[in-house]
Amino acid sequence: MVWFVKIYPTKHKVHGEGRIVYAFSDTFDEALCQILAHRAEVGLFVDDEYAREVVRRNGICALNAYMDFANIESVCDGVWNKD
Repeated sequence: MVWFVKIYPTKHKVHGEGRIVYAFSDTFDEALCQILAHRAEVGLFVDDEYAREVVRRNGICALNAYMDFANIESVCDGVWNKD
């Protein structure tokens, strides 16, 4: 799996208006650190400890509910690597 963090110009997160600002494949820790470091840009409205708990319990994509201006999307990279 490959995950993308996209930032949108408004809270409405209209499909097609977002731009990819970060991509990761297997290290949620680093991705979470990047999101926490850019909390204003992504519109994260919970504290760091709560965000860590959300990711630990529900996965990285669960943070979508707590960010006003960003969305995390996943893509299965196995589709491209089929023999």
